[in-house]
Amino acid sequence: MTGNKKEYTDDVEIYLEEVKQIPLLSAQEFHTLLLRAAEGDEDAQIELVNANLNLVVNIARKYIGYGVAFSDLIQDGNIGLMKAAKKFATKSSVTFTEYAEKCIEKAIVRGIREMTGTAQISLDTTVNENTGTTLGELVIDNKTPTNFDLLNYSQMKEVLRGVLDTLTQKEKNVLTLRFGLEDGHTRSHDEVAKIFKVTDERIKQIELMALSKLRHPTHSKKLKDFY
Repeated sequence: MTGNKKEYTDDVEIYLEEVKQIPLLSAQEFHTLLLRAAEGDEDAQIELVNANLNLVVNIARKYIGYGVAFSDLIQDGNIGLMKAAKKFATKSSVTFTEYAEKCIEKAIVRGIREMTGTAQISLDTTVNENTGTTLGELVIDNKTPTNFDLLNYSQMKEVLRGVLDTLTQKEKNVLTLRFGLEDGHTRSHDEVAKIFKVTDERIKQIELMALSKLRHPTHSKKLKDFY
């Protein structure tokens, strides 16, 4: 007798279960955290991200079926959430949740575009029923790097090299190839899998484990100024 087919891979199931266990903040706790984060408190920004990981999961679910693994959608969404936690201004006319949703969706759509090509996605598709935001609005972005962007990227690579040294050699090699840390050429899971002669699912597992290590406060604080 065979059981029902699992909806997600084991590593994703474990991650989702961990996210479910994150306690909800009271309104007062959330407000205090926002104020601290806006003042540049690193610990508060990390706490704000952790408190909203479930928001990323919920948004990422809307993009299942666009040709990108759920784990990839979550990872891209988390990057957007990190940006929101760092950049949100408490005097803004929108709430943090609204701002975070925009950042998360933009990061996810950018990831889909890079992995599958925008041509495969209908840009008129509405992704936020409350705001009417479409995919087309989210993918519009300025592609011309400024001098600050180039300097920021150079500094980030130096810090990142040091952080990567804390990973296993296999984890380091996978991330280096996946995100083009050495040659600037990003690769799909399938491309990296062929290089290592393993399945793309195995590469996803290694990547997810490596990124979970990098999210540890001792490492994420070093990278905080670059997301």
